[in-house]
Amino acid sequence: EYNPDVQLRLKEAVAMIALLGGFISGRNRVPGVEVMWRGLRRLEDMALGVLLMKGTFSEKSLRDFNFEFG
Repeated sequence: EYNPDVQLRLKEAVAMIALLGGFISGRNRVPGVEVMWRGLRRLEDMALGVLLMKGTFSEKSLRDFNFEFG
């Protein structure tokens, strides 16, 4: 269940985004740029899905939401 009071450390957030990007953890491995890019794009798709499910998807919300990753 979502709890807005829960805060992630940067290391935990990076690990979650890396997993979304397909990172396979191993000994002394760190996620690379491509894995992080894929993870951010996937996170963006999930956030758009939440907007659609809430019924708050509009042109204004899309403009406000735009992450500008490139």
